[in-house]
This record gives sequence, C-alpha cells and structure tokens, in this order.
Amino acid sequence: MGPQANKRPDQISGGQKQRVAVARALATNAELVLADEPTANLDHDTAYKIIRLMKKMRDEFGTTFVFSTHDPKIIGEAELLFTVEDGRSTRARRRQEPAMLNVLKIALRNLARFGRRTLLTSTLITLGIASVLLFVAVAGSFKAMMIGQFTDAVLGHLEVHRRGYVASIDNLPLNLNMPPAMVEKVEQALKGMAGIEAYSTRVKLGAMFSNFTETTSIRVNGVDPDREVATTPLLPGRLIEGSRGGALLKPGEILIPVLLAAA
Repeated sequence: MGPQANKRPDQISGGQKQRVAVARALATNAELVLADEPTANLDHDTAYKIIRLMKKMRDEFGTTFVFSTHDPKIIGEAELLFTVEDGRSTRARRRQEPAMLNVLKIALRNLARFGRRTLLTSTLITLGIASVLLFVAVAGSFKAMMIGQFTDAVLGHLEVHRRGYVASIDNLPLNLNMPPAMVEKVEQALKGMAGIEAYSTRVKLGAMFSNFTETTSIRVNGVDPDREVATTPLLPGRLIEGSRGGALLKPGEILIPVLLAAA
C-alpha cells in the first residue's frame, strides 16, 4: 500500500480500502479487534498474509479477534466458532484439529487446483531422485570396477620373496625358496596389517611345455585356489574354457594362458 499513501479514500479500490482498514485495526495493538468480513475483498495471497499476521499478534500480544465471515480460510483458523441462523446464535463449538483424512483431502485439492505447478514440481522431484539413484549406481559400479581392475592388474599387489630373489631368473634356484618358518612369519605379519585385503601364497616351479612339435621352458605357480580368487577376483571371469563356478582349480588342474595354448 506504500504507493497509495497520498491518495484519498475515493481514489483507491475496494480491496485497497479493505487492506487499509485491516492495517489500522492491527496497528493500534488493541486487545480486542472486531472485524466484519475482513478478507472479503482481498485476493487469495493477501488474505493468507492477513490471517498469518493476525495469528502472530494473537500468539505474541494476546490479541483477541472476533469475526463475522463466510471465508473458510478464517473459519479454519478460528478457535471458537458460533453459528448464527435467523439472527440468533444457535450453537458454539471449538474448532477441532482436522483428521488426517481431511488433511489429505485438502492437500489433494490444493494440488489439483494448481495443476501445472504440481506437475512441474513432481517432474523435478522425480528427475532429482532418479539422478541421485543413477549417480549412486554409477559411482558404486565404477568404484567396484576400478578396485577389480587394479586388483586384477596386480597394480595393488606386493610380492614377498626371500632376499636375493631376482624376477628375471627363469628357473628359481631352490635355495631361494622361503622355508615354512619364514612363510608362517610373513603370514602373521600380513594378518596384523589392516590395509591388507587378501593375500595368497605361491610356489614357483620350473617346467617344460610341449605340443609335441615345440618345447619351451615355462614358470609354473602353485596356488591355493580360494586365496588366489580373493587376491585376484576378476581372474575367474577371464576363463575361456572350463567352469567359472565353484573353486578356481581342482587338484591336478592347471590354467594355461591363451597365447601359450595357441602356440
């Protein structure tokens, strides 16, 4: 109402006059305010603003408001209701808090009243939830894939050998094998490290591989199948032939690289 401050009453609309009357009544900070249809000529948003302001004055200053109204917005906020018929007050009753079913009806009615706004809000909420779920799924899959790739690529592996071992030696000298006591000591140390996810013991052997036409020297690793799968979880998925379920290997079985098998 600021822009209308210098206008006379006959120069403003009925709704603006109504706002001025409400403002004058509230500005006096009276203990009792009598109002005849205070929201009759106000638009929807302004009416709710006036109602919220009156509720605030009631709560903070103890102001009592007495209304005569047909506006359901005010009737819904009143604490004590009097019904007048044929000039007589027929009954008085206190406003009851609406049941949950009524609250749902009011909510659905308001949603239906603003169809476009409800549709847009629902669409944005749905897109937001879907985006979050998609991000969580992609992030989880990417994390699992990266952990598997690093693990299977041996980038996160650490090999423990006896002093003097050289990986370039084709045939490991028997005197560089770790004795059982040393293996047990290493295992105890690994079990005490929280950063160790899994470990597998391997016995390196020298062997000869032949296809009856050519023969070549190879290095064979003897492994514990269960521990090997825990250490290289993607290994079973790379098997081309044979069962991928259950144990990685059975006693007496051997895994042969594709390039070696095709030679």
